[in-house]
Amino acid sequence: MEQENIDNVELINDDALNVDFPKFNKIVSNLPYQISSPITFKFLDYDFDSAVLMYQKEFANRMNGKVGTKDYSRLSAMLYFKCDIETLTDVSSESFIPKPKVDSSVVRLTPKIPELSGKLSNIQIDEIDENTFKTYSNFTKALFQHRNKKARNALIDSRHVVSNLDKKDMKQKLNEITSHKINDILDHRVITISPEDILYLSKQIIF
Repeated sequence: MEQENIDNVELINDDALNVDFPKFNKIVSNLPYQISSPITFKFLDYDFDSAVLMYQKEFANRMNGKVGTKDYSRLSAMLYFKCDIETLTDVSSESFIPKPKVDSSVVRLTPKIPELSGKLSNIQIDEIDENTFKTYSNFTKALFQHRNKKARNALIDSRHVVSNLDKKDMKQKLNEITSHKINDILDHRVITISPEDILYLSKQIIF
């Protein structure tokens, strides 16, 4: 930007998924929709105050999907412990030239900061370290591959995501669980299980 005599802007011509971002505290972007998920989680690996981003509307709905609804998804559960999500406005496809095939939504993300967030249903955010979140991520992936099944059957059918057990051994492992709370969660359909309960399962069931 030297030729424009601008000294407070840095242009980075690179792949956003591969480059290391310089220090920042706010993000404003109309994202490439095809990288919505990976770029969002990359942003959330950084320390920033807020982000105002535009997504495909259906994706934005799933980001903040409520338990038990059609929009509740792996994405909803993964973002739940990472940030607060607020839909600011919807943007019709008619607003663009040329007109795209999808509508959009502008969303504000505010990272959840442990010292300010306190407790989420008795789960301390700062207790969710990198390894804990990785295990939670695997459980979430396994469960939501079969979102309309009971959690017990979903884990059996996607056992390769969370363990090296074969089907028979996985069934035996789950049948040996004596905890009433764990069994109650396992007997519910995946789309009705809260992120807190998924996290609880991931911390209590060791394969």
